[in-house]
Amino acid sequence: MITNFYEQYDFAKETILEAIKKENNVILFGMGCNGKYHLMNEMKDVLEENGYFCLGCTSYDWSPDYWEKYLKKSKAKKWIIGTNWLGQLSTTFCESVYILINMDKFRHPKYTYLRSGRVLYDD
Repeated sequence: MITNFYEQYDFAKETILEAIKKENNVILFGMGCNGKYHLMNEMKDVLEENGYFCLGCTSYDWSPDYWEKYLKKSKAKKWIIGTNWLGQLSTTFCESVYILINMDKFRHPKYTYLRSGRVLYDD
């Protein structure tokens, strides 16, 4: 059982490494401050070495058809995506095959800056 942020982060990292071995696509899900984008940046070299297209987030209104066209244009055969919108699983990615890693349980224990510039504190 995962009991804290660091265990969650390590589990996600191990799961990504397993997904790479099996050439699976990956979606990192979480509302914020949980390390999904940090993890993608940390693993950038190994992802690129294995031919993965990395995308920090996608637009909410992409149709499955648009997503496929976007991947073709990007020449992406394997991909890893971060998202904080659960609805994308039933819209943008509804016709995709992927491993979902839920990083939404724990946030970073100290504080973090959101892309908006807002600071969140965990007590």
